[in-house]
Amino acid sequence: MLEIESQRISLIGSLQLSHCRLGQLIAEANSSLGKVRNAAAQLQYELEFLSLLPSCLQHDETNSEQRRLLNEVRLFKIATLKDHIHNFITTDEVMRRIVSPARNSLSVPLTTHFRAEGEALTYIVDSLMQAVQTPENISFDPVQWKASMKVLGQSQQLSELWRTIFRAQDWFSQVNPQITEFHRLAKCERKGVRDDAQVLQNIMAKYFLQTLQPEISQWLEAARMLQPPLLALAELTQGQEWKSFTNQLLGTEGAATRLTRETRVHAEQWQVFFAVCELSRPQVTS
Repeated sequence: MLEIESQRISLIGSLQLSHCRLGQLIAEANSSLGKVRNAAAQLQYELEFLSLLPSCLQHDETNSEQRRLLNEVRLFKIATLKDHIHNFITTDEVMRRIVSPARNSLSVPLTTHFRAEGEALTYIVDSLMQAVQTPENISFDPVQWKASMKVLGQSQQLSELWRTIFRAQDWFSQVNPQITEFHRLAKCERKGVRDDAQVLQNIMAKYFLQTLQPEISQWLEAARMLQPPLLALAELTQGQEWKSFTNQLLGTEGAATRLTRETRVHAEQWQVFFAVCELSRPQVTS
């Protein structure tokens, strides 16, 4: 966690800004409760402060000395905003959990398409990107921010998605080499009825095509949807730790990419088996 120098406007000074919503925000921040804030609460305060500042600066009742002080504070807050964002992303429990594999995998069949989580995460990332790009003109909605954080905080399924993808990728990497031996084990080189080969054909149809493949497609679709905001989130951090987390999940050699590759190899190995054993590819039945 980065150390950030604190700079406070006195409570007396904030009361003199009672004509601005910013004055109330400053007073709340300088209260006994406001002084004890974690990284998430501190970032929300910084974003809300900068979003309320322009209207207070332009207010007719704001005098020249107050404007001077507010502009001084504004420059300081803009200079430290990226540090606050880094601390929020890397230390907040909710943010860390969304890139950390859970102990348990997703239930099958899948009961979510991660749309709510994806929308919430995208809102958080878009808000942060907009703040970094135009800190002097921030549009921040604390209600929507809290609602998005609540969605992410209540969801265990993002963590379960990563655990599922890791486990599936490991499973395929162990099973795929064995499929190359199926035609030999099923004695497909011999002429006549090959009961063992037909049993394997049924396994392919009932387990892989009808059950596993549709689930994997949904897992990978969710990963593709979450990839842009998660990679953008990583770029808002300093150092390599957070980037390493996301690369392990979604990078060019991340778990999702490896699962895509292993799934394709799995299907290709089955095709070789069917060709050698002179079996047709099984059809999926509803």
